[in-house]
Amino acid sequence: MALEKLIVDVVNPERKDLVVYYPGSAYDIADPLIKTQGKKYVFVDLGDDIFGTFDQQLNRMIKDDIKSDGKVRKCKKVSENLAVVTFTYQNRPRELVYHHKRDALKFNPPELNEGYDIYFSKGAGHLHEPYYMARMIKLMRLGGFFVSYDCDMISHSIFKEGQKIGIPTNFNLKKLGFVNEGVFTENNMYGGRIESGEYSLLRKVKQVDNPFDILMPTYFGLLLKKAETFLAEVKKDLKRDTRDTYWEIEYIEKEVLELNKLAPLLEKKDSSKLKKLKKLMKLYVEVKSLDSYGDYEWEI
Repeated sequence: MALEKLIVDVVNPERKDLVVYYPGSAYDIADPLIKTQGKKYVFVDLGDDIFGTFDQQLNRMIKDDIKSDGKVRKCKKVSENLAVVTFTYQNRPRELVYHHKRDALKFNPPELNEGYDIYFSKGAGHLHEPYYMARMIKLMRLGGFFVSYDCDMISHSIFKEGQKIGIPTNFNLKKLGFVNEGVFTENNMYGGRIESGEYSLLRKVKQVDNPFDILMPTYFGLLLKKAETFLAEVKKDLKRDTRDTYWEIEYIEKEVLELNKLAPLLEKKDSSKLKKLKKLMKLYVEVKSLDSYGDYEWEI
């Protein structure tokens, strides 16, 4: 049995008219369409030029993906950053609402205000900030799913530039109101070699009052561990005068700022993590003092 049929039979066995949300989508309509067979698809993407202009992405979706298995009824470009495509797929009407050049962490699609059913993700590893995830969990209807490729959205391994670094978050799925329905492995052919990826399926079985309170302490601990590990490695590299550590330092600066922003929320809940943060800040200051790249003139 094909992978797509397995997934759709779990997340939408009765082929209901579900609302599917896909942040970090670019022009990828084929995968969520096949694997969820919902009715309304809401896309949000930063609009990286590597995937082409907004018009080019729309044309590619319509020409290569929708028309191959369905029929486009109407494509309306509402604005420079919003398009609505209505089409049929397997003889059923569907709709795609694409918000282009929008940051999913900050933008709230109005189409989700009444709730949604499936959160579809393919390795958008930056979308794990607890305020954002808490909002997505609350908006998801009971019986809904996180369908995530190579990284499940709650108990994921953190990504850095698309790569897993092997630090599991271990969020408590039961407390968050989810159960794990399984992991499905997909094999694809790329450049003459086979590469595997996994889809994690998490079902929402209970509505919790404040998922942020459950997510934040674990997220904080994960960031803390990640920053400690990276800074320790960067410190070693700097002492060896290894030039390729510059971007490591810049990357951790953002996370150190986030840790300090979240720290007041832990003040009465987890003093041990705050003590670790103080040690981390000492290490951070030490690493910064070793960093001489600010005045380094790169040769061209």
